[in-house]
Amino acid sequence: MPGVRNIVYQLQRPITKDIHHYLRETEVGVLNAQMVVCATLGLKESGFVPDVGFDPNESEIFDHAPRIRTNNLGNMLVLETADLGQTPTQWQKSRYPERYHAMLHVVLKGIDTQIVPPDNNVRLHLADQGITLSRIVRQTYPGLAPPIPR
Repeated sequence: MPGVRNIVYQLQRPITKDIHHYLRETEVGVLNAQMVVCATLGLKESGFVPDVGFDPNESEIFDHAPRIRTNNLGNMLVLETADLGQTPTQWQKSRYPERYHAMLHVVLKGIDTQIVPPDNNVRLHLADQGITLSRIVRQTYPGLAPPIPR
């Protein structure tokens, strides 16, 4: 096509040999996306000015935002199939894309000491800190804790 420059790129490495088969296409997509960004940064450095434009405020270190988005794949997959969700703080809720805010509810983490009161007879002495703690409440990992009867 006249006036259109074809830029060819190649992946810098093949997909991981023993990667889980669910993730093969995801890894291929990430590797391709990285090379497209490298190619566009090369165009920018050569003085190319596209019709759409490069963001002048965008950092030259392009890896940060895609890395964060890729790290969030699990959360995003779950959100797409969920009806409701919870997050422990308003700030954490604000980090999700706005289209999910209506389904996310802030549920503060902590211990309801009316349901699980501290044992005033228990003491924990931390010799290296030189302190003794009382009013101990033991908490387990929420995924391992039995449900509280209602």
